[in-house]
Amino acid sequence: MTCFGPRKLNLEGIRSGQARLAANATRGDEATCWEAAVTWLSEVEKDAGQAAELADRAFAAAEQSRWVVTSALLRQAESLEAKYHQLDGYQQVREAFECWFASLSQPA
Repeated sequence: MTCFGPRKLNLEGIRSGQARLAANATRGDEATCWEAAVTWLSEVEKDAGQAAELADRAFAAAEQSRWVVTSALLRQAESLEAKYHQLDGYQQVREAFECWFASLSQPA
């Protein structure tokens, strides 16, 4: 569960648009908390979109055997994801990719 702000709003599965509806439907302190949630969720959504785009570019680079570019793009996606401590998907993808690439680089 993602508890947010002083009111410990449960943001699990909530998108910024839904939080905006809650902000508009409430008043006072609760509305202020929902407004802060809108801002935070918008940033999360933006970062997730950018990370996904970087990952797509990384996989395209891998298809072209551009290994250094692939690794750099995955690191950028990982750094966006690292802002949200409970996530580590891009790190796992990058580490798996680097192990795979290292095995290709080893003489048989």
